[in-house]
Amino acid sequence: MEKTAFDARYQEYLAAIEDYLNSLFAEKPHWADLYEAMRYSVLSGGKRLRPVMTLEFARLCGLDWHAAVPVGCALELVHTYSLIHDDLPCMDDDDLRRGKPTNHKVYGETLAVLAGDALQPAAYRLILTAPGLTDAQRADCALILANASGPDGMVAGQVLDTLHHPSAQDELTEVHHLKTGTMIAGACMLGVGAAGGGEAARKAAETLASELKREYRIADPGLMVAVETVEAKGLPMDEVTTGKALCMLTCLPNGVQAMSMDIPGLVQTSLNIGILKCGDDEMMAVCSVRSSVASQKQMVRDRLRCLTEQLGGRVDVVGDYPAWEYLPDSPLRERMIEVYREQYGKEPVVETVHAGLECGLLGEKLPGLDCVSFGPDLTDIHTPRERMHIASVQRTWKLLCEVLKRSK
Repeated sequence: MEKTAFDARYQEYLAAIEDYLNSLFAEKPHWADLYEAMRYSVLSGGKRLRPVMTLEFARLCGLDWHAAVPVGCALELVHTYSLIHDDLPCMDDDDLRRGKPTNHKVYGETLAVLAGDALQPAAYRLILTAPGLTDAQRADCALILANASGPDGMVAGQVLDTLHHPSAQDELTEVHHLKTGTMIAGACMLGVGAAGGGEAARKAAETLASELKREYRIADPGLMVAVETVEAKGLPMDEVTTGKALCMLTCLPNGVQAMSMDIPGLVQTSLNIGILKCGDDEMMAVCSVRSSVASQKQMVRDRLRCLTEQLGGRVDVVGDYPAWEYLPDSPLRERMIEVYREQYGKEPVVETVHAGLECGLLGEKLPGLDCVSFGPDLTDIHTPRERMHIASVQRTWKLLCEVLKRSK
């Protein structure tokens, strides 16, 4: 699926989900404080990935996805109840959730517990009264949600996480599987159940969800895969070309290639396939290669070139950032730390990043240049929401002036 098409569908799903959730518990009975606490957490934001997956699987199984909105939102209510309870002092004892005070910090522990309790039966009410579904489909969805969230699913994971103190890798894997994985799998299966999908569709949903939650349970828990049938827009690849394409995708280096030996935990060399395009007579892969060591970057390019030329292709290098190698001894860095410490009375946070920066360009032109990158506070960088905090500009300017003064 094209990214633009995926984004458009995701936004359409998201809008329908938010509208539906916003319509819930809006009445004003004399126990409205309960409704207010429920809405506080239900409407606190989030990607809504689980209900989106429900809607997409329902669509793929032939259902008008609008009919699955109550089912997807039911899952979101159960997910929200689990977050409210997870944050309680008797469990994770968290003060913030998505940048806002947790439910019990706003409404007290008693009402937070009751708000979570109320969201559970409310979720099943949404499923069992969902218009457009048969009684069998509603019952099927209710059972799927119960299995995903109950004593053999999410709650079992909560018990292991809070009371059994998992530490070994297999124990942590089991916790992630039960707390997160079963609800992701349940989201997929709910879409199939709402559409009355057959056993083959359900098995495909279970298999896909199982593999995804196992592979990406920590690195990318929000990963989504969408599949759809489309009309061919051109001639398909022949068998030989298909073999070459699969060989390239299988053998192409991708991900972390080397870690820094100077700084533990810092990625030194990496690359990723950012764009893959198929034209009438060619396939093009665009990779972003990053390294703080010039020789390692060249080595990665050589590997790409060797593979591509063996398959009858070529490699073009554009938009290169020279390597900015780490200097263990940096007088400039030490001077900036000294000035920062004097001006603010605390130690600065000095970090290394795995990214291309202008310092690499300057360092290539001026060998031996001592560089430090710093600046004002920025949020949502490289997005339409990018913002700079004005107050931090003054602090940065003050620091710069003093460093320059001492560097004469």
